[in-house]
Amino acid sequence: MSPAVLNLAMFGSLIALLLSGAPLFAVIGALGILFGLLVGGPQILPMFAMRVYELMVSYSLVAVPLFILMANLLQRSGIIEELFTAVFQWSGRVRGSIAIATIISGVIMAAMIGVVGASVITLGLLALPDMFRRHYNKHLAVGTVCAAGALGILIPPSIMPIFYSSVTQTSIIELFAGSIIPGLLLGLLFCGYIFLSVIRRPDYAPAITEEERIIGWREKLALGKNLVAPVIIIACVLGAILAGIASPTEASGVGVFAVLVLLALRKKLNFQVLRESLFSTINATGMALWIAFASTCFVGAYAMGGGQDFASSLIMNMPGGRWGVLIFTQIVYIILGMFVDWIGICLLIVPIFTPILINLGFDPVWVGIIFMLNMQISFLSPPFGYALFFVKGITPQHVSMGDIWRSVVPFLCCQVAGLVLCILFPQLVLWLPNQLK
Repeated sequence: MSPAVLNLAMFGSLIALLLSGAPLFAVIGALGILFGLLVGGPQILPMFAMRVYELMVSYSLVAVPLFILMANLLQRSGIIEELFTAVFQWSGRVRGSIAIATIISGVIMAAMIGVVGASVITLGLLALPDMFRRHYNKHLAVGTVCAAGALGILIPPSIMPIFYSSVTQTSIIELFAGSIIPGLLLGLLFCGYIFLSVIRRPDYAPAITEEERIIGWREKLALGKNLVAPVIIIACVLGAILAGIASPTEASGVGVFAVLVLLALRKKLNFQVLRESLFSTINATGMALWIAFASTCFVGAYAMGGGQDFASSLIMNMPGGRWGVLIFTQIVYIILGMFVDWIGICLLIVPIFTPILINLGFDPVWVGIIFMLNMQISFLSPPFGYALFFVKGITPQHVSMGDIWRSVVPFLCCQVAGLVLCILFPQLVLWLPNQLK
């Protein structure tokens, strides 16, 4: 089978089966085994076993279930509710204060949790009822929650850099550092859009009343205690990683321990909380690893059939030189992100595109962060963006899926603007990693 036919057959079958609604891991795994047998015969099966084994013993992936467990424990701790209350009261009587507080809380939550599902659901349950009760524009309210929750996949500690690092061997610490400024930039762009929207249309977000405010500065200062727990968690995890005290894997264990201690001090640590958190962690981790195992078989078969060399030669002949190649890869990522899970894209497409971009002279860390910014866009991209379905599960019945799709369009524009800024100004990504060297 020629490499051209292999590309068409493998990826054509992949798209067709995904559109049929079949599970991602089953589609990728079945196609990997099928085409592996076609191009390599039965002797390819030991290679599959070796590739899966290498993934299973990857030390960096130990951090994945630990970060997910930390997110599940935090979701049941009450810490997020206190954080939101403090940020909301400090925002004062600015129009759109609840929406802005949601974005700020989303940024801080992302630095603690790093799992989109937990962030979107928690912020939605906290902010949406208040925004609907105060007659916020439903598109602004829903879009804000989607955008704020999706920051969790970019701002560290996130599980995306861990998977990306395991595929490309890029430094996890540098990827964590490089994603901080782009994550904060997206938060600022979201807040800027909300602020401009409510100036143009004041009816979109009525101001809070005097009765709802904490007027005295003493009372507002007292709310500072609500930030103690988030600061401790961020210091234990992100602070330890950036200071070089602990690796991401070690810091994830420290983070889980810190959350357990905080839960115990708050008298919220019980068997039910542990049981629910552990079962949620097992489900999420199992799904991610099954996709990873299937993807490594698919990529192995693709490489054995000469697919990577064919794709490399094809992409290298794109017009526009290395920038034309970069733009092409980003367009492919955006289109795939509308239909395919980011883990699948990371494990299937990144091994093809990333070496090409690095060989063209782009910085490996910068290439990784640009990819992650692109995948962050995918969480809001109709029709299958994860954040859209998470929000749909917690919104009132009068909010349709079409409403949710329309609500994220302005925030998608902000995400694209953030991606373009980080491409045009690489130091937005590279400044902090360079300070750690």
